Amino acid sequence: MSEPETLWQIGRPGDGSKEFLTKGAWSEEYDYTVGTDADSINHPSIPGIITAPEARKPSKGISTDKLNIDFTLERDYGQGQLTLFYNFYGTEEVSLFLNGELLTKIAGVGERTLKENEIKLGALAAGKHRLSITTSGGTNGKHAIDYLKLQAIVPIPAPVPIPAPVPIPIQQDRKEPSMVSNIQSGQLQSVLTFDGQDDYVEIKYTSNFDLTNSRNSPRLYSLGM
Repeated sequence: MSEPETLWQIGRPGDGSKEFLTKGAWSEEYDYTVGTDADSINHPSIPGIITAPEARKPSKGISTDKLNIDFTLERDYGQGQLTLFYNFYGTEEVSLFLNGELLTKIAGVGERTLKENEIKLGALAAGKHRLSITTSGGTNGKHAIDYLKLQAIVPIPAPVPIPAPVPIPIQQDRKEPSMVSNIQSGQLQSVLTFDGQDDYVEIKYTSNFDLTNSRNSPRLYSLGM
């Protein structure tokens, strides 16, 4: 199992939404793209308050009824390899949607009580995705974001066994031909010589092999007559 890898994070856990935007006005939807902030952990440019559609809107400060977070995955992830962390304060029910489909609903535990959540995601392909967050709770319905984080854990594949080397047979050196084969492959010549005094027959054997080898050089035999 490999070490967990944080793909992106917005806000600081347990810091009470202090790092989120405070100045601005309410909007029905607010779109945010991961990677556009220079420091999304300490200074994320998103509202920290999400209000219910039927709730009274704050007269001061930025808030929204629906927060959309767009992010891109560089690779495919399998079932359970991605975990979404979402912590918030509030008593209302929070709904999270992934690519338009309901992911989960989470009930709050108190206006000033932190609710920590880890949500395992299904398989997601490489490419663009959208996480949307809403809340409910009547005319006073709202909740405050603590932080969000998307984390990946990808198993390390097992090592591929290396096959054992195949022994290569060693070819034995070829032995030098014997003297008999030299004779068989040579040429035998006979020369009849008459010098008027001592007649003799000259028999000369010439080998086809390298003449630099003294054993294979021409032989001269004389037979007296």
